[in-house]
Amino acid sequence: MRRESTTSRRSAYPQGVAAADPDDLLATGSAALAAGQWAGARAAFEDALAREPTAEAHAGLADVLWWVGETQASVQHHERAYAAFRHRDDLPNAAMGAVGLYLTYRASLGRTAVARGWLARAARMVEEAGLAPLAGWVALLRDHDSADAVAAERWATEAREAAGRYGDADLELCYEASKRHRRSRPRRPHPPTCVVGRQQTTSTSPTAAGSQ
Repeated sequence: MRRESTTSRRSAYPQGVAAADPDDLLATGSAALAAGQWAGARAAFEDALAREPTAEAHAGLADVLWWVGETQASVQHHERAYAAFRHRDDLPNAAMGAVGLYLTYRASLGRTAVARGWLARAARMVEEAGLAPLAGWVALLRDHDSADAVAAERWATEAREAAGRYGDADLELCYEASKRHRRSRPRRPHPPTCVVGRQQTTSTSPTAAGSQ
């Protein structure tokens, strides 16, 4: 993490925001991230972490770091967020964290074995905790991971049906991206373009996205 003065970080907040409460900082960071204001989002999440190292602060900073091309640092914070969600028994957020880590390790870093470990974690949590609304995400990852075209189509169908059943627009987006890629390159892995929480994950991480 960069070492900057508090005053320097606050100067990067969008519209001169100078929040001090951790919850306010998380809200500021989330709004800046949604607007693509990387510098402001990073400053807010770093200040939030300095005050209280919550799962949400780690996850928010991880998303910012991914967008600006600092993929390894992003992964470290996503893993810390996952551990914090697990520690407080927040299994839905932990499972979605595992989904995001699968996509980053597989699509951005090309580390298939590690990615499959995160897929296994996500699947285990969804099954053991009965997280039916998240089962479609596991199915999507299994579609993405499968080299068997018939099995992949079955998993893709399950993901699509789950997206409709639970009204999950992000899952629907990922399914459509996966379907388009499968049509264009049917014999190759098809890393989808997905939005997982606030992070969009593609086949390669963006590099040096401009700070605002």
